[in-house]
Amino acid sequence: EKREIDESLKIILDEKLQILKEHLEEFPLVTFTYFIPDVKKNGGEYKNVSGAVKKIDDYLEIIILEDNTRIPISEIVQITGEIFNIFY
Repeated sequence: EKREIDESLKIILDEKLQILKEHLEEFPLVTFTYFIPDVKKNGGEYKNVSGAVKKIDDYLEIIILEDNTRIPISEIVQITGEIFNIFY
């Protein structure tokens, strides 16, 4: 089952996305936890993916890692990485 995230978590995720945007030229290493819907039935699974952020596409609402993994921003429930240590 996909969990709904509360407003306070949405604010934190938005702040972290903004930090990533400001530091894209550094290719920050981060770990994303996000939901992958099951295409055959209701539900899905949560997946952790780590890598260097190459691009944040606001139009398509995806994050693209250096290995071309694409993560839908709307499905992200957690973002962690050393880049956030100075802010949180």
